Amino acid sequence: MADENSNNNNILNTKVIIFAVGLLVLAALGSSLTTYFFFGRALVQPAPKVVVVAEKFGPTYPIGEFTANLADKDVRRYVQTTIVFELNEEKTTEEISQRNPQIRDAIYSILSSYRRDDILDEQGKIRLREEIMNKVNGFLVKGRVKNVYFTQFVVQ
Repeated sequence: MADENSNNNNILNTKVIIFAVGLLVLAALGSSLTTYFFFGRALVQPAPKVVVVAEKFGPTYPIGEFTANLADKDVRRYVQTTIVFELNEEKTTEEISQRNPQIRDAIYSILSSYRRDDILDEQGKIRLREEIMNKVNGFLVKGRVKNVYFTQFVVQ
C-alpha cells in the first residue's frame, strides 16, 4: 500500500510539474505576443530610403609638385607633395595658369609654415587643404577651386 501511495504521489508530482511548465510556456508566449502587438509594431518600421546623389566632379588642374622645408625648430624636416585642384568650371584653368607664380609661391609659404606634427594626421591635412584652397580662391576673380587633392604626400 505504501508503494501505491508513493507511486500515486510521483504521478501527481509529475502531472503538477507538466502543468506548471505548460502554464509557464503559455505565460511567456502571451507576454511575447502582447509586447509585439503593443510595442513591436511601433519599433519595427521600415527604414526610410536614402538617396545619395553624387556631386558632379569638376575639371582638374595639376598645379604640380612641391618640396618645402617645414617649420620644425629641433630638426630639419621637409614635405614633398603633388597637388591637384578641382575647379568649379573649365574656364578657371586659364585664370590659374595666368596666376601660377602667385599660387605656387603662396603654397610654398603655407607648406613651410607647418610643422611635421601639424600635417601627419588627417585633421592636419584637412586644415592644410582648406588653407591652400582659401588662399588660391583669394587670387581668383572669376572661378574658384572646389577642392584640393594631394596625389603624393611625403613628410620626412
